[in-house]
Amino acid sequence: QAIERAEDALKLCQEGKQPLDSLQKLSDLFAAINCDIKRILEPARRFLGAALDRELTAASATSQPAWDARELVFAASSYGAVTEWRQDERLLRACALLSGAISERGLFPPGRPFHSTANGFSLYASSFEVARGFAQLLHKVEFPVAPQLVSRMLQLFEDNSISLKTYGEVCWHAEDPPVPKRPTLWVTAVA
Repeated sequence: QAIERAEDALKLCQEGKQPLDSLQKLSDLFAAINCDIKRILEPARRFLGAALDRELTAASATSQPAWDARELVFAASSYGAVTEWRQDERLLRACALLSGAISERGLFPPGRPFHSTANGFSLYASSFEVARGFAQLLHKVEFPVAPQLVSRMLQLFEDNSISLKTYGEVCWHAEDPPVPKRPTLWVTAVA
């Protein structure tokens, strides 16, 4: 429905009439598109809020907290994006927990895989993707960022950078690459 409304708005603009005559129609169409998108995003917002709550609850457990820092990064940054970064106490708590969980090398514990096959193969999020999500979270949430935290976050990039002398460019490789010191296209793009 949102696509149909956007196409209608495009037709209005292409008709060549006076723009002022079409402004109310365009305003109504864009308001309807906004409602359509919010209706579609609502289930995602609820799911992400539940994932955020689950990880925050697990982290606050007094006996052996079993929370997944990487899951918390993605849940918090995605929830923040879906809610247009409306200030939320849960996002501040996530920033505080994650700031304490990042290692001196800029890594978070591996946590649970996001996909596993029947053959036993498991996929984990790249540390660069996690760092990107955490950086976005820190950028958007009003959380005090200490210089030590910035240093830790940048260490991941220092440890995995490769300087290509022939081209004078810097690339990155994944942590523990199968071919040492060979740049990885995906990691370089994410970095």
